[in-house]
Amino acid sequence: MRTYELNVISVRYPSGRPTTRLTDKDKRVLGAEAKNLWEDRLIWDLPYNGIRHSAAHGAAHDDAARGRFELP
Repeated sequence: MRTYELNVISVRYPSGRPTTRLTDKDKRVLGAEAKNLWEDRLIWDLPYNGIRHSAAHGAAHDDAARGRFELP
């Protein structure tokens, strides 16, 4: 997963729990329940920074992702 080359960033709420889905430029997809990523700061820093970077460089993102990650 190329976290700094994401094309699509989305957050969904199945069963009321946020799930993050990331798609990179090579069409690889990472889908994970958000709490599993966010619990460990060392694990979360790289995807979070990649999300912010990719959004600033034109990655598509939904309203839930915009609110959750404070994207422009």
